[in-house]
Amino acid sequence: MEFDYDRSKLRDPRSTPGRTTRPRYEELDIPEHIFARLKATREIPEPQKPKGRLTAAQKEKLEEEETLMNPLAFSHDMYTYLAKGREGSPTYDGAGFKLDYDKVFESIHGYCDRDTTVRVMESILDRMEKERSAIYKLFFVGLKWKKKAKYEYAHVLFYIADQVSRDPRVPFHQIRPKHIREWRGKGHEPVRFET
Repeated sequence: MEFDYDRSKLRDPRSTPGRTTRPRYEELDIPEHIFARLKATREIPEPQKPKGRLTAAQKEKLEEEETLMNPLAFSHDMYTYLAKGREGSPTYDGAGFKLDYDKVFESIHGYCDRDTTVRVMESILDRMEKERSAIYKLFFVGLKWKKKAKYEYAHVLFYIADQVSRDPRVPFHQIRPKHIREWRGKGHEPVRFET
């Protein structure tokens, strides 16, 4: 289920910082011919469903068991890591990056009440908006930042992070404004958004 990228077609063929294992296919991105062969040659077990109407807790438990049994499931690696425990062996996500136990636990189990969840999410979104604005101002020349502008798409940030991450060797999902400042300090010029 692991694969290798054709690095010759990439804009920057250097390896991605932080990626320590080969990426793996997941259910949503696996090529049709590979998926058909897997279905024909392997059986993915499913958990035993109890009889009768299920409570929310039973449904959640059943979903967790199904995710643990299916290596193609979206959160398989996260549930596997939680099953191993904090002291278990390192676990890697589908892209080949090492998972952090505390972040996985928080992502799966969340916070205890709705108010805390809403408050935390609002602070995260505010911080992300400030970082996005700072990154755009540092990376692009002459760009007037507008909150609801047509260029406010996540893939623009991914392109920026991918380009910047190669020099300081920081994983692209950890790129923050300070890394862009370091990148600029090494003599890299800002670019026009249109190009």
